Amino acid sequence: MSDSSIVIFPLCPHCLKHDVAFYLRYYQRGQGKCWICFLICGHCSHGICAEIDESPEYKRNIDYNKFTRVFPEPQSMDAPPYTPQAVAEDFHEAKFNMLHGNIKSACIMVGSAVETACVQFGAINGGLKEKIKTLLKAGIVTQGLADWAQEIRGIRVDAAHQAEREATLTQRDAEDAVLFAEMLFTYLYTLPAKIAERRKYIANDA
Repeated sequence: MSDSSIVIFPLCPHCLKHDVAFYLRYYQRGQGKCWICFLICGHCSHGICAEIDESPEYKRNIDYNKFTRVFPEPQSMDAPPYTPQAVAEDFHEAKFNMLHGNIKSACIMVGSAVETACVQFGAINGGLKEKIKTLLKAGIVTQGLADWAQEIRGIRVDAAHQAEREATLTQRDAEDAVLFAEMLFTYLYTLPAKIAERRKYIANDA
């Protein structure tokens, strides 16, 4: 198979380049209708394996969406389901920067996303720490989430405070901040929506 057989991947799991061309180097028949493909990233030259349910032979371009499995899988940068757009956009930017090593930018955007979520739930006054305490007093978040927030250096980096933005942060700080935001948004948005869906399903099935 020639280098002209390509797949445009939304994100390389190795170099994290977006919309990168992967070149099909090898393929063979798997079980059933499955074909196993080995592809090389056109940017970093690292390889991935993928499965597809149709023969890639003689196809100049292959649709990425037709792959049924990819190894390793690219990391998702999406916010948890049902996260409002304003919060989700900041979370996406935070995780993008974290994955690309832009630590301060990642922490700033995590702080922005978390603060926007707090405001949506009525915590308007004070800094981020005070907003989370307000949510705790209102019973909106658990003590565990509130305690976790106080331990995460990254979420306290606010774009409006120069001294905090110049603080020394590590990749671990950014990763911890993004993980906290993901868990917080799952608790605030995803779980209530799933519970409401389940109750609606039971009611309609009764």
